[in-house]
Amino acid sequence: MSFPRVGHAAARLADGRVLVAGGNTGSNRLLDSSEIFDPSTGDWTKAASLQIARDDFTMTLLNDGRVLAAGGQADEGEIGAVEIYDPDLDTWQLVEGMNMFRSHHTANLLANGQVLVVGGYAYPPATDRSEVDWKRDTAEIFDPGTNTFYLVGRKNYDRVNHSVTLLPNGRALILGGLGEDAYTSAEIFDPATGSFSLTRNLVVGRRNTDIVLLQDGTVFIRGGFGDRSSRSAEFFDPVSGQFEPIPALDGIPIRYNHVAILLASGDVLTTGGTSGREALSSVELYSSGIESFRPVPDMGQAREGHAVVELIDGRVLVIGGIAQRGQALSSVEIYHP
Repeated sequence: MSFPRVGHAAARLADGRVLVAGGNTGSNRLLDSSEIFDPSTGDWTKAASLQIARDDFTMTLLNDGRVLAAGGQADEGEIGAVEIYDPDLDTWQLVEGMNMFRSHHTANLLANGQVLVVGGYAYPPATDRSEVDWKRDTAEIFDPGTNTFYLVGRKNYDRVNHSVTLLPNGRALILGGLGEDAYTSAEIFDPATGSFSLTRNLVVGRRNTDIVLLQDGTVFIRGGFGDRSSRSAEFFDPVSGQFEPIPALDGIPIRYNHVAILLASGDVLTTGGTSGREALSSVELYSSGIESFRPVPDMGQAREGHAVVELIDGRVLVIGGIAQRGQALSSVEIYHP
């Protein structure tokens, strides 16, 4: 890439190219730059810059091919500013902002084409930044038809550094995170009612993890901050609402702040993260059929805080992040399944 990036965001465009935007250089210099990776040539090209430099934000590909960039941190702190990238015009356009300033939140495309934004460090725009009353239990929906956000029912717990995935029935599973009693809890968002309901607790409390919906409809959860969580894994069964441990994976290596994605094969690829002492170059390939990890070569560079995108041809692009001693990375790697 043109710049080292951490706290950046990436999204695969409808034509298969990958848009990478924002972040910081590892020295508290926020970036407004964007660039696009073309997997057919392996080349990067400059794209239009964000209207507002930001990191720790979300980017979501909308059904109409545009990309939604929401919230994050700017020089003044958390922001609610929202902009939309049009790949046909190569432009970023500011639209009406969120109802809350947010960073470290999640954003997931729902089955109806709207975007669910959950938690994070959040507070109302009119708040005096010196006296912030965090509203980390809030959530809102982006409607691409009107380019506006509206608040939905409040979650049962404050959540930051939590995990979210969509379930086969169109609902969203939200679990763990930093917040009072959030660590071990999980809840379900129902788009039909705009409400959240508690489900059973996790086997082990977790935050700073990544979760993946498997092809059989269950959810794979591995690692997270904390001694027990970082060395264990579990499943969530949306039919029973139960979390079940995976005994075969007890005692696995410590890993959190990693990225996990589902491959076309049904396996889960987990890259990088940290052991708490150093960034990791190791990679895991989890096969649900045998409930174990298959050997995979390490990445060429240890990294956490990176972005990962599956390309149209099934390869996996690993982008930027932080290496040892807090060095931000401009390097990218490609995993060939």
